[in-house]
Amino acid sequence: ILFSLTSDLDSSTSNSVFSDISRALGPYRSREGIKTLSIRLDIASLVDKIAENVPRLKKITSLLVMLLSVDSKRVEEICFETAIPALNSLNDGETWKSLCDGPDSTPFDLMPLIQVCFNFLHNEDGVISRASFVGLKALVLAAASSGSESWLKLIETIVVPLSRSGLQSRESQIRRPYINLVREISILFRDDPSPALCGDLFPLVDTENPDMDFFLSVSHLQIHRRARAFQRIRKILLAQSQGSLGFQLSSLSLSNVLLPIALHPVYESKQKSEETFAMESIATLGAISRLLSWSKYNSLLWSVLSQFERYPDQQRYLVAAMCAIIDGFNFDLVRKDTES
Repeated sequence: ILFSLTSDLDSSTSNSVFSDISRALGPYRSREGIKTLSIRLDIASLVDKIAENVPRLKKITSLLVMLLSVDSKRVEEICFETAIPALNSLNDGETWKSLCDGPDSTPFDLMPLIQVCFNFLHNEDGVISRASFVGLKALVLAAASSGSESWLKLIETIVVPLSRSGLQSRESQIRRPYINLVREISILFRDDPSPALCGDLFPLVDTENPDMDFFLSVSHLQIHRRARAFQRIRKILLAQSQGSLGFQLSSLSLSNVLLPIALHPVYESKQKSEETFAMESIATLGAISRLLSWSKYNSLLWSVLSQFERYPDQQRYLVAAMCAIIDGFNFDLVRKDTES
């Protein structure tokens, strides 16, 4: 039915539908999106059909169909012979630019490819997930090098929100590329004043010494490296709360980047060897909560409270997290006289 309807769409409606349907190819919040490969290929074919009404989109959708091609000899498996070369072609920023270099093109035409690459970060096959991450890095680099408002808007409204959503994932191996992508964005947009572009997080990056880089350390395989990352960020948060920090981490970065990173160990630390790591993350939660707005603080408090029944084995850490958050309460409780 949808295929039959697309032929009657005008150019303007096709553009709108193209963008909306493309979102179905991406992840669902912090989880993998539609898993059935045949359905994903059908959606890609539908998007390709819509592109017939907007010729500038055709080279994008042709690549999209290749990315989502299904092996004809195996049930529900990606056709690696077709998908991998297509994915590798996106590892160059110039490829991203060339796909939307027409007179009427905009970077938002790349929406279906971006959604697919983000969803591929959840793929169990390491080749696909790594190639997707490299492709997304190339996209961010292309946007930063272009300097145009439309490219910046694409990163600000599409790439960064998807990256932040991925930080909520309950699987550490899935979070890792998302954390590293936020790192790349903060490096490339460090001079941009918009808090939505993560430039305020650049001081947490150390390009010369990976051991001192917060993002690389907190996503490291070695647990003691992750624990030290929380120790270092806590000193920075304490300095900000005391007003002695030379830069400021925005409330957006605190609540949407650092907070979910610090919260995961509370739910995930199961072994005795992870106890120190969990306690470091809990102490960091307390330091973050001291800098949150009331609405974010209240939301965090209720979020942790609601997890006791869901994670009965983690109640010790949950209680400790509650205590750290309450200890970070930093709001004025003095009632103001409004009648005087």
